[in-house]
Amino acid sequence: MFGDPDVVETAYGLPATASVGLASGGLPPEGMLYGDSVRSIVGELLALKTAGFADPAISGPQVALANNAPVWSRFVTGFISSLVPAQQIPADESYLGPVYEFASYGDILRMYATPDMVSVFGVLSLLDRQNNDLSRLNAERWFAINAVEGGAPSLLSRVRNPWTWGVQDSLFLFLLLDPAATTTDPRPNYPTAFYDPGQGRLIDRTDWTPEATLFDFRCSWESINHQQGDANQFEFYRKGEWLTKGVANYDDNDNGQSSDYHNTLTLQNWCTNGTPNNLLWELPFWTSGSQWPLALNNGDPTTYASVRTNYSYAFGDTTPLYNRPDFWNPANINQHFITGCVPNGFYQVTSANTPNGWMVIITPSASGAQADAAGVLAKRLLTVTAPRLNVVASPPNMILSWPTNTDGFGLNQTFSLVSPTTWTPVTSGITVSGTNYTITINTASGAGFYALIAP
Repeated sequence: MFGDPDVVETAYGLPATASVGLASGGLPPEGMLYGDSVRSIVGELLALKTAGFADPAISGPQVALANNAPVWSRFVTGFISSLVPAQQIPADESYLGPVYEFASYGDILRMYATPDMVSVFGVLSLLDRQNNDLSRLNAERWFAINAVEGGAPSLLSRVRNPWTWGVQDSLFLFLLLDPAATTTDPRPNYPTAFYDPGQGRLIDRTDWTPEATLFDFRCSWESINHQQGDANQFEFYRKGEWLTKGVANYDDNDNGQSSDYHNTLTLQNWCTNGTPNNLLWELPFWTSGSQWPLALNNGDPTTYASVRTNYSYAFGDTTPLYNRPDFWNPANINQHFITGCVPNGFYQVTSANTPNGWMVIITPSASGAQADAAGVLAKRLLTVTAPRLNVVASPPNMILSWPTNTDGFGLNQTFSLVSPTTWTPVTSGITVSGTNYTITINTASGAGFYALIAP
C-alpha cells in the first residue's frame, strides 16, 4: 500500500499491472479523521528499526518503509498542503482558539486538525532521527506547534492537558520540540500544487500567502471503511471561506457517505423488478444514485491530471464506482459515465444498457457556450466491454483517442442531439498512434458530439 509501485513490483516480482502502492502518494486513504492510523504503521516501523530488524533480509521487502521511504515526505507535504491558507477563530467556537481548516475527505467529525495528529508527526520524527534524516524535522515541529487546534497560543495547554490519547501526545511533544531549535513555516518552500496519483487527489493554490485561493479535486478507489462516495468531487476556497465544498460528515445513517453529500455526480438507478430487496444498510446508496463504497462497486475509477505553472486540470472516469453487478441486471460492466472539461465548456456523458438497447446521453454546457462531448454508443446489447473514448483538451482543439482493437466500434459524429439524432461515420483525419486511433477536433468550428458506435 505505502511502498512506491515500481519498488514493490520489483521486490515481489509482480507485473506492472499489479494494484500496489495505492497509498504511496502520501495522503492517508481513510481521510483526515482516521488518517491518524498512520501513527500505528510508523510506530511499528520504528520498533523494528530500533530493535535492529529493519533489514529486508530479516523481515522481508516491506520493512523498507522503515528506511527513508519517500512516502513519508509526501505524507508531511500532502497533509500540510491540505490546510487552508490562514488560521481562523470559529465564531461559534471561539474557545478553540485559532484553527486551520483543511481540504478534508473521508469520515470526519471536525473541519480542522485535532491535537491527536501531533502523535503522527511525533513518531515520524523519531523514525527520521533513527535514519539520520532531519529534512522533515522543521515541518514536523511546525505542524505540532501551529497546525492543530489552538495553534501556538495553546501549545503549553496541550502539553499539560493532552487530548484523546492521553500522556502519549505530551511525550511526543517533549521529544519533538527542542527548545534550542528555530522553527519556521515550511510551506513557502513547497510547490503550490500537490498530487497524489494513487488516490487521484489534487490540491492546488495560487501561492502560499494567507490570501491564497485553493482548489482541490479527488477521484479515488473506494474499497475500505471510512472512505466516501466522493470521486470527481471538487472544492474551492477563496478569501477566507469555502465557496463550494462537499458536506464533511461522519455517516449520517449512510447518507453522509453517499455521493449526494459531495460535489459530484449522482445517477438515478433503474431495475426491472423495482428496488432490490437485499440491500440492507446500502439502501441509501441505491436511493440517491450514489457511488458504491466498501468494494461493493465494479472496480476503481481512472483519473487524469495535469499540473502546469499557470493551471491544473483533472477529471475522472468513475464508471465502475456507480455499478454494482452482484445484485441486478442489466450488464453494468459496459456502462460508461464520463465527466470532464474541454476548452469551450463542460460536458457530461452517460450511457446505460436498458431493455430497449444501449442508450447514451450527452449533455453539453447549459450556459449557451459551445461545447463538445464524446462517449460510447451501441445499438445492441454488448457482449464485450465497450472501448473507452479518451478526451484530452488541447486549446483550441480536442484530441480523441481509442484502442485500435475496438471489436467493430467506429467513430461517429453528430451536430445535434435533438431527436431523431443522425450519427455519421467519421472517415477522415483519423491516424494510428501505437495501439490507438487518434483524431484532432477543432472546437472553434462549433458544437459537435462524438461517439464510438457498434453496428
